[in-house]
Amino acid sequence: MFGTIQTNRKHLPKEMLTKNAPLAKHEYKVAQAGELPFSVWMDTKAVCVVSNYHCPGQAGTVNRRSGHVEQQQLVVLATLADYQQNMKGVDLYRRNSGGTLAAHNAHVVAKESNEEYCRREWPRFQDFLEDLVENLVDISTSSRAPPNLLVA
Repeated sequence: MFGTIQTNRKHLPKEMLTKNAPLAKHEYKVAQAGELPFSVWMDTKAVCVVSNYHCPGQAGTVNRRSGHVEQQQLVVLATLADYQQNMKGVDLYRRNSGGTLAAHNAHVVAKESNEEYCRREWPRFQDFLEDLVENLVDISTSSRAPPNLLVA
């Protein structure tokens, strides 16, 4: 397991949270959260990470400007370095997955409601998605018309 964690989760070491122990820019602290190593790093804002994949003291590097024109390498925990390296992909996934997840859930519900119809009309998820978008565009376009022109 490896990832960020919200500071309001149970069983985190309260003395590690930034409101209880303020950190300077790019400073980090490590503690145990139960069986998991828990790290807090002050980047632009505090980043809290847990990992059972990394050794607690294992070092890594990140690139930061820190007021300089050129980026400089900072030594941080490997957990934080991996987080920084991979967070852009996670952020893009989170940003883009909301609509896709809703469409997927709608597809699952539709299949459970009438599996035979779904298999015939939407053999692939892409077919369902295209039909869904067409219907949403039709609804959106027709709802912009003056009320007396809408056909029931």
